[in-house]
Amino acid sequence: SYSDVQLTPMKIDKNLCVFHFAKDNYMGGAHGMFWNEYVTYDVVKDKVVQLTDLVTDTIKLRKVVTQALFELEGVDSMQQLIEEKGFFIDTPTVPLARQFYVDGFSIHFVYAPYEIASYARGDVDVEVEYYRLDQENIASSYLNELVERYTR
Repeated sequence: SYSDVQLTPMKIDKNLCVFHFAKDNYMGGAHGMFWNEYVTYDVVKDKVVQLTDLVTDTIKLRKVVTQALFELEGVDSMQQLIEEKGFFIDTPTVPLARQFYVDGFSIHFVYAPYEIASYARGDVDVEVEYYRLDQENIASSYLNELVERYTR
């Protein structure tokens, strides 16, 4: 058996630092297990960014993430996502991933193996662009300020 953790900075600039923790272990059985964790740190505000800092309505956010996943997979419905692409989701919208990170004008929601799809699929990274959040009127004032920092 073994266990390993690697820390990699994904992005470092005057506004944000994004860190990626890759965890891998094997305790016996058919295969080992891996998962990724992400931390987005706001350098200016001196804080770790939480999802509730970025959006005002997580119910609407689920719909936005679901639509982004449909587009990523080239499907039009949850039924197609399940039947044609092999996802296993038992709710009308995709649950929110526990792991996310901010990259440019997007939030990436990262689903671990077995979270919404098979182990063989690996991580599922669903990118939600800022404009989608703005269109749904769920971008928080903090997210708007963060985008403004990058566009000055």
